[in-house]
This record gives sequence, C-alpha cells and structure tokens, in this order.
Amino acid sequence: MNLSKNVKIRVLKEAQTADDYNSDAIDVADFDGVLFMNVIEAAADINNIKIEQKDDQGAWQELEDTTVTADANNQILWVDVYRPRAEIGDNEESELRVAVDMDGSGDNGPIIAILYNGRVKPEDNVVAGTEGLKGEFVISPAKA
Repeated sequence: MNLSKNVKIRVLKEAQTADDYNSDAIDVADFDGVLFMNVIEAAADINNIKIEQKDDQGAWQELEDTTVTADANNQILWVDVYRPRAEIGDNEESELRVAVDMDGSGDNGPIIAILYNGRVKPEDNVVAGTEGLKGEFVISPAKA
C-alpha cells in the first residue's frame, strides 16, 4: 500500500503570524477520519489548537477532548478525529475546522488535514491552484 493514494492531503490555512485564527472548513463526510496538524512557534498555556463543528444554529462549537496545547517551542500539534459525527444537535453539517488560540502573535506553520479511509480511491493530492501542497508518487526509484 502507498499512503499518498489512500489519503487526501489538504492545506486548510497557510502559515500565519496572528493572534487567534481559524482554518478553512473541510468536509469529512466520505472519510472515516481526519488528522489535523499545525506547528506552533512558541510554547504557552494558551497556545493551542482545537477542532470545531457547527451546531444547529450555525455557530462553530468546540468538540470535546480536541484541544492540544503547545508545551515546547516549534511543536507540531495534532488531533486525529476518527469517525467524526455527522451532526451536532439537529445540524447535519459534516465540516470541521481548526481553531488556533495564541497568547500574542507568533509565526505558525500551515494547518494541514490528512483525510483517511475514504470511500473512493485513489485520492488525488495534486490539486490545481494549490500553492501550499506539492508532491510526487514514485515506485522503486533508482539512485540519482
């Protein structure tokens, strides 16, 4: 098995120098799970990421147990949401996003989502107009 054909990789937010900010939302309806990652430059009690989903009034709400706080500088924070709920209350939205809380601004890396166990394969990770994501799949490459 090769990973790049079995997961969907997306950049949800380019690198930021900001206080608090949110990623773009990503639809997780056709996947068993999604792994979110973000590099936080400075450790602090409030510097964290958390995962949010819309409630039945359309407001973004934090999902339980999804907050991860940076306790080292330049730390990669990640949250793996397996089998995300299709709804909160009466809302049937299947989109999630990352909310970043910062104690002052910092130079943080991009927010990456890796969706896995999709219903349709192979996944296409070469997306036109996406500057923050580029890669290549190779099989048994020879030495350069």
